[in-house]
Amino acid sequence: LQSLPYLDMVVSETLRRWPIATVLNRECVRNYQYDDGQGTRFTIEKGTLVFIPVVGIHFDPKYFPEPERFDPERFSAANRNNIQPGTYLPFGAGPRNCIGSRFAL
Repeated sequence: LQSLPYLDMVVSETLRRWPIATVLNRECVRNYQYDDGQGTRFTIEKGTLVFIPVVGIHFDPKYFPEPERFDPERFSAANRNNIQPGTYLPFGAGPRNCIGSRFAL
């Protein structure tokens, strides 16, 4: 794919629109205090399952403007740096991500 940059962009946008895993789940390994700095505070207790809505993140206009539009240019060399870390999760994230990610792209 390195010699076909536009194809790489199309594949990346396809995986944004239709990710392999639509929801990720993780188990909280320690008590975690959440504070958004605007008055919302709560504790996620150790052992709690946390679900991460990948499709919800990929279709949030805060992270991907006009999320319903198929736009491979989001992943061009000029635009790729605009994608916030943790908002593009086509194969999951961390040590439990999909092993196919190493073979797919």
